[in-house]
Amino acid sequence: MEVSIQYVGGYIEVSIQNVGGYIEVSIQYVGGYIEVSIQNVGGYIEVSIQNVGGVWRYLYRMWVVKWRYIYSIWVVLWRYLYRMWVVKWRYLYSMWVVIWRYLYSIWVVILRYLYRMWVVIWRYLYSMWVVFLEVSIQNVGGYMEVSKQNVGGYMEVSIQYVGGYMEVSIQNVGGYMEVSIQNVGGYMEVSIQNVGGYIEVSIQNVGGYMEVSIQNVGGYMEVSIQNVGGYIEVSIQNVGGYIEVSIQYVGGYIEVSIQNVGGYIEVSIQNVGGYMEVSIQYVGGYIEVSIQYVGGYIEVSIQNVGGYMEVSIQYVGGYMEVSIQNVGGYMEVSIQNV
Repeated sequence: MEVSIQYVGGYIEVSIQNVGGYIEVSIQYVGGYIEVSIQNVGGYIEVSIQNVGGVWRYLYRMWVVKWRYIYSIWVVLWRYLYRMWVVKWRYLYSMWVVIWRYLYSIWVVILRYLYRMWVVIWRYLYSMWVVFLEVSIQNVGGYMEVSKQNVGGYMEVSIQYVGGYMEVSIQNVGGYMEVSIQNVGGYMEVSIQNVGGYIEVSIQNVGGYMEVSIQNVGGYMEVSIQNVGGYIEVSIQNVGGYIEVSIQYVGGYIEVSIQNVGGYIEVSIQNVGGYMEVSIQYVGGYIEVSIQYVGGYIEVSIQNVGGYMEVSIQYVGGYMEVSIQNVGGYMEVSIQNV
């Protein structure tokens, strides 16, 4: 049996030799090691232990202190992170509630307006069709004619009063329907095409128009209203499509767009040089919210893969930023008042 002790960079060996076998045990803490080996035939057993100066107790105490310190540090960090996340998610939740309530109210107003417009348009067209099919009147330089063609044919009705006309045509195969009214430089037009077709409605009063078009394959829907340099647009595209709504009052606009594949949602409101944007991208995407009042903005972005979260608030040249990166990430908080 052999026992050896080395203090610095040392080892402890204990060996027992039975019949050609050995067992070896070594423990090294500072440059040391522990080894245990057993050899049955022609072997030996070695055990080395280093314990002079209370190494085991010292190491135990060091580990206890270290783990208690690390544990307390982690507890503080996770409590801080938990509180930060609670505050941030409560803030984001309140922001989203406000934004989605506002968007819901905007959509309710827009859809109610479009519904009323369609009711007025279809009631007007219905009454016009009843008049067209039953009455033929010619006043001063005006005429009405009706023609039918069975194969590849069409039906046409036109009324002209004083430089104005109304025209209605229907074509059965690959055909369309068109209705136009011209009073004083204004017109209304409705067309329907069955294969790859569209529906279009436009009204022009004084430099303004309303347009609605639907295309079935790769199609879109567009609605625009222009009063005095302002417009409302709604478009829907089915494949790789988007939805866009913009309202312009006096140099301001509201836009909402949704793209399905690799898409985003964007909402911007501009009143006096200010805007609000909300965008969501699904793959490698982000969420961004910015509000600008007088040169200030609020931004919130989230990126899923290797992403970050950033919140900035600017009032008068000041900002607040919070960013978190998941992999190899960091948390940064800066607040600047002025």
